[in-house]
Amino acid sequence: MTSIITVAWDIWADGEKRYQTFIKNNEKEPNYVTIEGNRVQLKDWKDSQKSVSKFKKDNKNKNPPNVKITIPSTIKPIAEKGDTITPPNHNRGVKTDGYYYCSCGEKGYKHGRWKVTFVNRCAFADDKSHKHKSSRLMWSDKADVAPLEGQWTCEGCDADYCVVTGKEKIAKSQRRLTKIKEEKMPKKS
Repeated sequence: MTSIITVAWDIWADGEKRYQTFIKNNEKEPNYVTIEGNRVQLKDWKDSQKSVSKFKKDNKNKNPPNVKITIPSTIKPIAEKGDTITPPNHNRGVKTDGYYYCSCGEKGYKHGRWKVTFVNRCAFADDKSHKHKSSRLMWSDKADVAPLEGQWTCEGCDADYCVVTGKEKIAKSQRRLTKIKEEKMPKKS
């Protein structure tokens, strides 16, 4: 089953640029092109290319204001506001049961382990500089992160967030992830 999304010209053109760059660098076509967090399959991307070519031919080589693209309806767009994320049960081989220690040192979270759920959306998602970037959060696999602390990292801008408070891990930054719930784990006996 599929659905159709409509994207602005500049978003489609950015996808086309990445598509052409992939072909140039790899001497083959990609399996898909990511547009606004949706994986557009190669066949559907080529259909959108045909539709753009037809529009340009019919309109004296002008770019269309927007482009319709077919996407698989089973794949959700990245970082919808309702998506939530919780820490995984394993972090680089250390079993944690999804509970982590605060890594930013914020008052009130200094001692103890926490399980926190956040909205899966970078705190910078609404900034102009983030316009064409993914705002999905990924579990960080950076080597400098303590296994029992962990952190979320934005897929688009590489911002790092404390897994307990959701605070960006830059001194004096006030950016935070949107917290849904938190649960403190009892002390080990």
